[in-house]
Amino acid sequence: MDNVQITGTVVVGLGCLITIVLPILKLNGSIVELTVEMRNMRERDVTRDKRIEKHGKEIDEIRETVSDHKRELSNHETRLKTLERK
Repeated sequence: MDNVQITGTVVVGLGCLITIVLPILKLNGSIVELTVEMRNMRERDVTRDKRIEKHGKEIDEIRETVSDHKRELSNHETRLKTLERK
């Protein structure tokens, strides 16, 4: 083999190596980005779950208060009807 053939072989080999390595590096970068995003999503989910749980408790308290008020209104209506009959 002479120098031209060796140089040509090295250039073709480097071209093939670059063709293979560049997509692998891009894929690795994409995987790292996705991993970071997944971690962030999990952290936001924990925060969101805590807020939803808190709001659920507040809704339950409001429903109980409304139920109590309905009962009181019903009692008042019953008393009014009783008084109107007299």
